[in-house]
Amino acid sequence: MLPAFADHRYLRIEGKPLFIVYQARDLPDPGGTVNRWRAEAARAGLPGLYLMTVETGWDAGWDATEVGFDAKVLFQPQFSLLAKTPHLDVELDSLLVYDYARSWPMLAAPPPVSYVRYETVFPSWDNSPRRGSEAVVVHNSTPDAYGEWLRTAVERAVERSAPEPLVFVNAWNEWGEGAHLEPDVRHGRAYLEATRRALDAARGPGRSHRSPDALLAGGGRP
Repeated sequence: MLPAFADHRYLRIEGKPLFIVYQARDLPDPGGTVNRWRAEAARAGLPGLYLMTVETGWDAGWDATEVGFDAKVLFQPQFSLLAKTPHLDVELDSLLVYDYARSWPMLAAPPPVSYVRYETVFPSWDNSPRRGSEAVVVHNSTPDAYGEWLRTAVERAVERSAPEPLVFVNAWNEWGEGAHLEPDVRHGRAYLEATRRALDAARGPGRSHRSPDALLAGGGRP
C-alpha cells in the first residue's frame, strides 16, 4: 500500500493517507496492528495514517479510538435500526422488505457516540442475490429519496467538527447487494445527478465555508 499512500492523488485527512478496515474489532490484536502500521508509515516517510474502521451492528458503540484508530464510518443499512421500521407484508416470512422513504430517516438518526463517526448513505439495497429468501430488501428507492437523505448527510458533514466533511456512499457497484451508483438501464444517471445536486446544495448561500468537493467516498467492489 505504501506506493498508493505516497501518490499525490490519494485521499488524505489532516494530510495523512486514509485507510479503512472492515470491522477492526475482529483483528486478533487491533491495537498492536495499528501500532505496526503507523510505525511502517513513519519509516516510509509518510506524515502518518488516518485510520478508520467500519461500524456495523456487531460492533456498534465500540470506540475504536481506544485501540489507536482515528474514527469509524457507519455501515448502511444498519439492520438494528432498520428493524425499528415496520416492514412490508410479503409472502415469505423469512424475507424482510422495507420501504426506502420510510426507512432512511430512521437510519439517518443512529444513537450518538463520543468518537468521530462518518455517515454513510446507500442508494438502494437488495441482498437477495446472496441471501435468497433470507434477504433484507429496502424497496421503492428513488433518486429523489436518495438525494434527500444524501443532502441531509452532506449538510451535517459540512457543519460538524470532524476533520474533513466526508460522506460515504454504499456503493458504486455492489450489484450482489443491490447497492450501486453506477448508471443502469432503469435509472440511467439519475442517482449520480441526485448526488451532484446534494453537493451543489452544500455550496449554496449561507452554507459553511468548508468545501464540499471531497464529500463523497464510494464503497463497492473493484
